[in-house]
Amino acid sequence: MIDFGDRERVILKSLPSELSYSLRQAAKDELVGVEVRIAEPSDKDAIVGAADEIKEQGDLYLMITSTDPNTAYAVAKELAGKGVALPKIILNIPEPGPARGLKEELGCLIALTVTHPFPNVEALRKSGIDAIVMPYTLIKPRVVKEAHAREIAVIAATVNDVSAAVRVVSAGADALISEKPDILRQARKFGFA
Repeated sequence: MIDFGDRERVILKSLPSELSYSLRQAAKDELVGVEVRIAEPSDKDAIVGAADEIKEQGDLYLMITSTDPNTAYAVAKELAGKGVALPKIILNIPEPGPARGLKEELGCLIALTVTHPFPNVEALRKSGIDAIVMPYTLIKPRVVKEAHAREIAVIAATVNDVSAAVRVVSAGADALISEKPDILRQARKFGFA
């Protein structure tokens, strides 16, 4: 399973154009990583352009989310060419089909975006998935327990509300994606999480 260590279990959601800033912010706030979505061709260039900052913050995970696995693959390959350590790259893809091949060729971690409440985690593990990224409203203790039994991490997306953060942490989620870097600290301030 992905080892997020002792850092705040928040993956900061970032725009590609703000990736360098977000990486520094995540490191300062002791978060586990940054998530960046590829929505258009210029996003790929912005991510690859931040390779030096990605290397500099090598203890952070970088989650690259794309609706096209080939695009995510191309970005990871270019980052590797610029010396970025791929074991800290998580490719978040929409379908499990190419997962094993991407993982074997690149050596990066593979996450799958799941939009239904009860994924077949056994089949996902066999296909090489390391983590599932689910809308926070779908995170249930049963799903987390099944995923953990197969060494699959569960990441809640996108959690910007303290009560939602408390709910997903209580359900056992390994990390959450948020636009608010201090979401878990806020939850603790109110006696939760």
